[in-house]
Amino acid sequence: MNNAGVIGTLSGPSYWASRADYDNVLSVNLYGVAMVTNAFLPLVFKANGRVINTSSICGRFGFANAAYCVSKFGVEALSDTLRFVTLE
Repeated sequence: MNNAGVIGTLSGPSYWASRADYDNVLSVNLYGVAMVTNAFLPLVFKANGRVINTSSICGRFGFANAAYCVSKFGVEALSDTLRFVTLE
């Protein structure tokens, strides 16, 4: 069960966001989910388990902090691609 989420410090228009603002949010919300999933995926398959990723409504509709929405759209994409993963 992945449930990572930080909103970040930026509020306001997306053009105010710096690279550091995006890096901070993406490192937890997207990269954290991806790296933890990759680390445990062999064990999940071995146990016939499941990966559960929680995201946000901002992963479907971009109406809040831009960096947060980008990270949650990424979690949605990661979850979509995991549906097709098999270990050979």
